[in-house]
Amino acid sequence: MFEAVSWGAVLRVSQSAAQAAPFILTGFIVAAVFRRWLGPKNVQKLFGTGSWRSLPQAWAIGMLLPVCSLGVIPVMREMKRCGVSGGTILAFGLTAPLFNPLSVLYGLTLSEPMTIFVFSLCSLLVVTVIGLVFDRLFPPKEVIVEDEPSVPYGIKRILAVCVSMGREFWSWSTVYILIGLSGIVLLNVILPKSSFQTSVNGGDVWAPVLMTGVAIPAYATPMLAMSQLGTMFQHGNSVGAAFALLILGAGLNFGIIAWMIVAYGWKRSVSWMVILLAVVLG
Repeated sequence: MFEAVSWGAVLRVSQSAAQAAPFILTGFIVAAVFRRWLGPKNVQKLFGTGSWRSLPQAWAIGMLLPVCSLGVIPVMREMKRCGVSGGTILAFGLTAPLFNPLSVLYGLTLSEPMTIFVFSLCSLLVVTVIGLVFDRLFPPKEVIVEDEPSVPYGIKRILAVCVSMGREFWSWSTVYILIGLSGIVLLNVILPKSSFQTSVNGGDVWAPVLMTGVAIPAYATPMLAMSQLGTMFQHGNSVGAAFALLILGAGLNFGIIAWMIVAYGWKRSVSWMVILLAVVLG
């Protein structure tokens, strides 16, 4: 029994790591571009820091970047280094893994277009409410970050990005990514086989709550989340459970939670999680 569970965990982690590899690589590239090409001031301008546009811009930029909940970790760390507010960072970190142009087009082939449109608007509502409340409770402090020495255009500029990617890979970002994958091991141990076939059916009031407990430690790429979403609609499962799976399963993992605790402390992290769960379940 122990051997079967162990090998099952290894298999699922390996599969998830292989699926996540392109998205993680994209995250390291984006973080390196932010660091070596844009710099702190331009990153703040990109996300509209200090203006009412910061949260909608974070949502819009997140919708365009092809990263997952693991690949977004190095980008979030770089945004914090650049002095972007906590609410904007968390709004971006929650949105970027949910949708990108490819996953949205894929989702349109599996579900009704109106469903994808409504879920997209709901994600905007979620990140806006959470970001506003978080920044209101914990006002961001002004951070002065010095730009790194500029690199002239050409091959040196490209190499600078590669060097920055390597440094970020050999940093805490990789540790948080591995922590994010650890949730799959936990689910492999505690969940019986086929336990969700009849557990989240439509009309079950507790289906979203049950899905929330499973979705947080789970990991899903944007494409996989869309396919699971379409499958749940086809099987008549709870729409609330499907929404919880999308927001929490694709947008959150243990790695992001661990980074939040280190970056913002227990008080702010718990407050953000309570707000998130209240909005999603509501």
